[in-house]
Amino acid sequence: MKNFDDFISKLVKLPRISLKQSREVLKRRECIKTQIEGLRISLNNGLLKLDEIKQY
Repeated sequence: MKNFDDFISKLVKLPRISLKQSREVLKRRECIKTQIEGLRISLNNGLLKLDEIKQY
């Protein structure tokens, strides 16, 4: 029970973060995921083109 009490006491001392900041972080994360997906597609297309060139 002491560990739980320690956890709660430390949790109460943590700084508060507004929900607006949380939404901004989630929005930014989604943007980064979209960018990574675009890069992955471009990389795969480039690798396919490289394989085509190597065959000739």
